[in-house]
Amino acid sequence: MIRARTDAQNALIGFTEEAISSAIQKDRENFRKSTVINEIQKIGNFWPQFAKNLVYSLINSFVFTLFTIAVIFFLLSFMNNFSLTEMIKVLIQES
Repeated sequence: MIRARTDAQNALIGFTEEAISSAIQKDRENFRKSTVINEIQKIGNFWPQFAKNLVYSLINSFVFTLFTIAVIFFLLSFMNNFSLTEMIKVLIQES
């Protein structure tokens, strides 16, 4: 009876230790997959994203500037009855 009790206690202790280590292992895996770790890993991706967004911004600014210049030329030529080529010739001669 004492031996059976000791065997049962040892089995229960072994099972408990195994369950605890399994739970700790699962918690560690969940922490590794957590948002904190993901955000820390995203920091390493900052510079490539920054460079890409900077290039897009520069291209966007350049295209918008060209579009604005074209609209201004169109409005000036419409208001003054100039053709675009005449306006360009005048600008070249003045500079």
